[in-house]
Amino acid sequence: MQTTLSFSSRPFYRILMLLMVASALSVPVAASTISGFVYDEQRNPIREADVELLNENYVTRDKVRTDGVGRYSFENIADGRYYVKVMAFRYNVLDQQQEVIVDTLSIRGAGTGVSFIEKDFYMKRKQGGLGETTTGVIFVQEVPKEAEDLYKDAVTELGNNNTSEGVKKLIRAIQRFPDYYAASQRLGMEFLKAGQFTDATKMFVRAAEANPKSSMSFYYMGYSLSKIGKEYNRAALVALEKARTLAPNAYQVPLLVGKLQRQEGNLSEAEKNLLLAKKLATDKVPEIHMELSQLYGNDLKQYAKAADELELYLKASDKKDENVKKLINDLREKAKRTVS
Repeated sequence: MQTTLSFSSRPFYRILMLLMVASALSVPVAASTISGFVYDEQRNPIREADVELLNENYVTRDKVRTDGVGRYSFENIADGRYYVKVMAFRYNVLDQQQEVIVDTLSIRGAGTGVSFIEKDFYMKRKQGGLGETTTGVIFVQEVPKEAEDLYKDAVTELGNNNTSEGVKKLIRAIQRFPDYYAASQRLGMEFLKAGQFTDATKMFVRAAEANPKSSMSFYYMGYSLSKIGKEYNRAALVALEKARTLAPNAYQVPLLVGKLQRQEGNLSEAEKNLLLAKKLATDKVPEIHMELSQLYGNDLKQYAKAADELELYLKASDKKDENVKKLINDLREKAKRTVS
């Protein structure tokens, strides 16, 4: 007679199963770390820079911001090819991207499945941009020590992602010294990030009053006004023209002016400004090409130009978007029908 035994009745099988489980648990799991620091050209740490981790297909896997000392970190990374991309637009520097290979099997002492990869970035400033024109102007304020200490504490809090406490200290610094340019500008940026556009506008107006040579204050004043509502577009354009005077080579200004002129129906002015932005941009700016493609395709019915700009958009953004490719083909067909 054949006897059927359960695992519980055979100690051997129980031991075998335990060994198999133990063996499985001992298999190394790749859990590496990619980290580093982000600096400017003077080797000062860049705080709150956006850092993305992309896989080999350029798909974003994770996104962080640098801390108060300019450090970023991605943890629990499996083996593979990655790209780390730093975008610090607030500092008017060029985006930078570096390839990182995580390969724990070829690392000495393989079997741990863990590696720690350091990848630092030294960001280059955009020529003739908003930040350059602002920092290029000597602006010195006699700031009361109490207000200055509050501002420094606020910057530290913000660098550590303690936004609420940092904003409170910025407000207190301005209360102590109402003409505090740096505190007003930084508080305006915090309000802007939070979507509090009216409050942001007030801070940028205050900053511009304290430092009339700050192209950034006038630019972000115009940007904030445009976000409040279309009825503020004209006021935004006035602020942007002041920014243009102070930073004639900054592509951001004509780009935003072109977008607002398009909203206002001034299509020729919109085209002129967007083409100027395209000329001034020294690096890839996908937004410019997308805005021009919409202007040509939706407003001016110049379908061939719209298709051209969409192709430039794909190149600038390094994307393989099938929907955009289809739209390009549709625009080419429309252009043929229009000509015939």
